[in-house]
Amino acid sequence: MLGFHREEGLYLEHIPGGSLHHYIEGHAMEEVSLNLKFRWATEAAEALQLLHFHRLIHCDMKPQNLLLGTDLHLKVIDFSGSTWEGNRSYASEPTRYHLPRDYSQTPSRRDDIFALGSTFYEIFTGSPPYGDIASDEVAQRYEAHMFPQDVNMLACGNIILGCWLSHFDSTQEEVYESLKLVEHSAVGAQEVKGSVVAPDGSWKDAQR
Repeated sequence: MLGFHREEGLYLEHIPGGSLHHYIEGHAMEEVSLNLKFRWATEAAEALQLLHFHRLIHCDMKPQNLLLGTDLHLKVIDFSGSTWEGNRSYASEPTRYHLPRDYSQTPSRRDDIFALGSTFYEIFTGSPPYGDIASDEVAQRYEAHMFPQDVNMLACGNIILGCWLSHFDSTQEEVYESLKLVEHSAVGAQEVKGSVVAPDGSWKDAQR
């Protein structure tokens, strides 16, 4: 917010690039550099880190709520359903960004981090998880810890799985630090291994 006027309302920054989701829809992801994908993922993690530092749960983290400036840097929007940590929220993420839970539970950092994992997936693949499957079935697969098999082929696939499986449930700083480590080794190598998705779609540790 840039300012407030009693008669005219809020003055908001004009962000001409539209949402990250629309950018991804309009571009072939193989034409987007790995460096830029990692920058988006890192900036999304940094934004979530700042919100959680102030004990704010976003409750709707997804590429539609990440806007791009002229320099293609991300800005988080849509806090209409956000809540302070420990309080109820009357908003929820769409199925593909939603950590399966009892709706009577208050949203937590783990919910935001699960959505962050799905956001990473869309950044690196160009489509949301299970984009061609009905939402009800997606929810069932998430309940069973069955995730898209191609996640294992992604540069930060192990981080995405960690977000989905609540391995980063204490602090999103772990996500950020892991991203920076993977980025350092993946840019140029194009792939990082360390986790495996079994043929049935379930996750298991890699055999070393």
